[in-house]
Amino acid sequence: MWAEGDRYLQYLEGPRDSVENTFERITKDARHEKVTVINTGEQEVRLFGEWAMAGLPGEAPRDARSRLSSMLHNAPKDILELFPGLE
Repeated sequence: MWAEGDRYLQYLEGPRDSVENTFERITKDARHEKVTVINTGEQEVRLFGEWAMAGLPGEAPRDARSRLSSMLHNAPKDILELFPGLE
């Protein structure tokens, strides 16, 4: 999860059922507004397996920022503007 001000970017990964259940809980939670899916798909290998929910891992923040930035390259402009720290 990437937090910037009051905006959050979360990458969900794992078994399809787990991801779908987690996403459903997120969208039903009144604390979350304007939930937007940027991309969906399947990966052979976990991209953020070493991460916890706390944010950037201390030992590799540049690598993490780079991975998140690359995932946003196809995001709509209005989404990109919400996360200037990832440009």
